[in-house]
Amino acid sequence: MNLYIVVDCKTPNCRAAHVLMHLGEKSNAAERVEYWMSYPLMIECAICGKSYDYSDCEGKFRQQELPPPPPRHLNRLGSPLFLEEPATHDKSRF
Repeated sequence: MNLYIVVDCKTPNCRAAHVLMHLGEKSNAAERVEYWMSYPLMIECAICGKSYDYSDCEGKFRQQELPPPPPRHLNRLGSPLFLEEPATHDKSRF
């Protein structure tokens, strides 16, 4: 199993859990995790269809065991894409 940071949907009675970040295999997961959060952290719920900002929910994040992530999984709490690009990329046009 793998560990993830998740948060519950803000809609009352919606049981969706939004996966925010993959932490790795349970046996290899780090003791401490550092992450980057965008403001706002907007997430649309696939169950109830509502969108909410979760940047104020850091105290409600929890770990959950789930199967390995699918291909092309995106960590919502990962570094912004422009920070992950190679240093040779010209950022002057952004």
